[in-house]
Amino acid sequence: MANLSKHEGSDFAPVSRDPLETMRRLIAWDPLRAMNAMNPWAGGWPVSSAASFVPAFDLRETPDGYVLEADLPGVEEKDINVELTGNRLTIRGTRDHEERRQEESYHTYERSYGSFSRSFSLPEGTDLERIDAQLANGVLRVQIPKHADVQPRKIKVGKPVERLVEKVKGVLGVGQEKEQERQEARSSQETRSQEARP
Repeated sequence: MANLSKHEGSDFAPVSRDPLETMRRLIAWDPLRAMNAMNPWAGGWPVSSAASFVPAFDLRETPDGYVLEADLPGVEEKDINVELTGNRLTIRGTRDHEERRQEESYHTYERSYGSFSRSFSLPEGTDLERIDAQLANGVLRVQIPKHADVQPRKIKVGKPVERLVEKVKGVLGVGQEKEQERQEARSSQETRSQEARP
């Protein structure tokens, strides 16, 4: 079932079931513009016909680290600033207005422009020295690798006695060669005992 939003003459109608969409609307909502639209002395026109630019961000975890992606159509590389302060990653940028010509009249003007800034607290175990950011096809992709000691590792499941034997072998320096010799000796003894039976 699709998320439905109700828009009846206002810029902000929190009827969406998606909390991120509601948050984006709260950030972009301008209460003065809504009040100006109701003011008969102000002519009933909105102060600005374009909302603030609020790009959408995705942050996901992979086995090797974290990947942060943001849709930034129309934003050039020179207009993006990625900063790291302590464990806080801040992304700032600007999408400039296009020039409006006097001889053209707009029937709809819905694209948003302006500056944005988002900050993310990075978890412990991230390798802050190897963070990489790239902008391609209007998508900013920031790769945040994990330290090797924080990456998941496979743990062998076994019986407690087997684990104890393996630890003792490791401490005593008993190698695999000696263990193979013992197994061969056992198997040859079993073969001899089976041959000796009538």
